[in-house]
Amino acid sequence: MRTSRPILSASVRACIGLGLVAASLFTSLPASAQGVDEFGPYGRPQDDKNCESPQHWAFELRFGPYYPQVDSEPGLNASPLAGTLGTGHRLMVGFEGDWQALRVPKILSLGPGFGMGYTVLSNPAVYGEAPAGSGATPPDGVTPGNSSPMSSTLKIWVQWVDAVARIDALNKNFHIPLVFTAKLGLGQALWWAGKGNLAGRDASSGTIGHGRSYGPHWALGVMVDLNFVQPERARRLDAISDINHMYLFFEYYQMKLGSWGSNNLHVGDNDWVLGYALEF
Repeated sequence: MRTSRPILSASVRACIGLGLVAASLFTSLPASAQGVDEFGPYGRPQDDKNCESPQHWAFELRFGPYYPQVDSEPGLNASPLAGTLGTGHRLMVGFEGDWQALRVPKILSLGPGFGMGYTVLSNPAVYGEAPAGSGATPPDGVTPGNSSPMSSTLKIWVQWVDAVARIDALNKNFHIPLVFTAKLGLGQALWWAGKGNLAGRDASSGTIGHGRSYGPHWALGVMVDLNFVQPERARRLDAISDINHMYLFFEYYQMKLGSWGSNNLHVGDNDWVLGYALEF
């Protein structure tokens, strides 16, 4: 059976590309004007060093590997997901938006967040054995265990809400461009199992199974503030667009989707994510 190749490198390449785009924005901004009034930026860099615009929101673009924990369900003796769709991690693309509702000046911000991500697992289906005692024989050219023209798929659309703490004391007070994040909340996943021999689905008729799984979610992360590359030009970008900071970030998370409810498929994962973030 053919298995899908892991694509961890795709998420790394995507985040490196986003970082290069962010750096190019800094280098392309002219540095001749630094203050701001009703006619636009002006003056010297020291004139606007304390003119950062109000900061209320954060937006994250997220890329990372994803492999649902279907085979870890309690009481499951086989590995239907690995046997059908392979063991290679797929790429999940997602986003998150956070409202920094409460700010402790130069220490941290607290507030609610909402995010979602999407991934697809797919592999050619395989021919199965005829049911015992049926007397059926496979058609000519069909060998049990070989790939069939059909594909087995599992599509997962994850959504979550969480409480987000961003600790930026090092960045605000000591100009060390690191911000730490902690998140805790609830998640759910809508999933669809396509044609194939995924356990619990009707492979003979090719019907599609679908459902909803939900459970707790938490994450820890570190963000690198790109403003340190060109601080004066970052301030001018803030004056023009109200974008306070641009980050590259790394986050480790766990979503135990399917842990609540006896009939929920375990489609959660514990993995890492890379991404690009804006604060404004």
